[in-house]
Amino acid sequence: MFAFLQELGEGPRQIAQIVDTHRELWIELSRLVRQTGYAMTYTYGFYILYMFLSLTFFVYHTVSNLARQLRADQVLMAIECCVMEYTLYLICSAANNASRNVSLSSLFFTTTIVSMFGISNFNSSEKSS
Repeated sequence: MFAFLQELGEGPRQIAQIVDTHRELWIELSRLVRQTGYAMTYTYGFYILYMFLSLTFFVYHTVSNLARQLRADQVLMAIECCVMEYTLYLICSAANNASRNVSLSSLFFTTTIVSMFGISNFNSSEKSS
């Protein structure tokens, strides 16, 4: 670790050589991060599906038994429904925030590219016709 930090302090040309030397490690790290992302996607997808189906079952069971006498297991199922609803809300809210951040960063990237190349209107050929 310390040797790597000392190599970084040697200059930009040295940094390029270090990155070239460790290129295969960077590629492997990129592949591992991508595979981890895929695994997390499937994990959360199945978890949300499980929670949605369980929530549907618990709500149906609780509502269908409300006409009868209220028992302790119904109260526990109602509490579990509330916990599942809140957990689903948190997951969906985090996903919404992440997608909003991605859209804003891609919008910033697009406007930066457009301003760099001086493109003022993408549809200028359609307006001149």
